[in-house]
Parts: sequence; structure tokens; C-alpha cells
Amino acid sequence: MKPSSLALGIVGCTLIASSAQAQLRLAPSGRIGTFEIGGVVQWFSGDKVDGHVRGANGELELDDLVGGGVNFGYNINEHLNINTDFVFSNADIDFTAPQGSLHDDADFFAWTVNLDYYILPTRFTPFLTGGLGFLYMDNWYDSWYCCYTPSFDTAIPISETDFLWNVGAGLRWDVADNIALKLSYRYYGTELEYANDYMFMHSVLLSVLFHFR
Repeated sequence: MKPSSLALGIVGCTLIASSAQAQLRLAPSGRIGTFEIGGVVQWFSGDKVDGHVRGANGELELDDLVGGGVNFGYNINEHLNINTDFVFSNADIDFTAPQGSLHDDADFFAWTVNLDYYILPTRFTPFLTGGLGFLYMDNWYDSWYCCYTPSFDTAIPISETDFLWNVGAGLRWDVADNIALKLSYRYYGTELEYANDYMFMHSVLLSVLFHFR
């Protein structure tokens, strides 16, 4: 076989495969009326805000963290999906003041109920999302009763539940009849107990979902 013929064959096969993949992605999704369950991995990037701990004023920062959890959802139609996710992790909190620096970690749990709007009624579509929920952090037993006394030179006792909201956008790809991948960016807002200002967080969320009727 001549090299030119081989090259043309490879190019032709590539074009056919690309066309088939494009048609698959743009095919009707078949999502209507299906339930979804799956796993999520989420990265949070915390903000730095003015804060206070035991009467001292300084800067409070939530360090970057990665968490994992589960997602449950329902596809109302080709465009609307309501879902809830539960994400668990461990958060590092830093506080810097003229009196010194404090650092502690706490169990981190975020729960939100979200509404996704799929722009296209196809297997591959961008989407917009928004949601409300709660953020819970706690190290009260470990840092307070067990190991430390309440003075400034110890760690930070944390036990709080805070209102949480998010808005964002992403991409969804139904790679098979019952499997979907979602990658999204979310912008969160909340107000922590030791913060004087509202704290905002950037987040990237990857979901692997199994959907069924």
C-alpha cells in the first residue's frame, strides 16, 4: 500500500470516528424522568477575610481543601435537574493577629440543594446552576474539652453551622445510556463565626452519575 493511500485511510477513519462521536454527543439525552445517584469530588479555595478570635482582631483564612461525597438528583425534563450533594472533608483554619498566629483543623461538611439548567437537550450540554444549603464545621471535642485550655496561644475551638449559597456553570456529558459526567465551577458565599466579613469560596466539582428510572 502506498504511504499516501495509508494516510488518506487514517484521515478518513479519523473523520468518521469524530463525526460519530459528535452525533452521539448531540443526540437526544433521554434524561426526562430519570433519577441519578453518584459520587463527587470537590475542591474548595477559601478566602481571606477580617476576623476575630477571643477579642483579638486579625485575618481569618480557610485553606484550600478537597472533599468527597455523594449526589442524588432527578431530571424533571431535558433542561431542568434538581439535585442535592453531600461533601465531607477536613478544613484547615488560619488566624493571624498582632498577638500571634493560630491554626486548627475541623471536620467539614457541606450540604446543598441545587437546580441545574441544561442549555441543550442533548447528551453533551453546558449548564447553569444555583443552590442553597448549609456548611458545618466542628472540632469542639478535640480542640476544647480534650486537649486545650481556652487561652489565645492555643488552637481555635470550632463548632458552627452556617448558611451557604452557590452559583455556577459547567458541562454535562451522558457518555452512555445510564452514565453521565458533570464538571462544574461553583462560587460559594457564607459567613463564618469568627469572620467579620462575608467569605467567598471558589470550587470545582466533578460528578460521576448513574441514572435510572
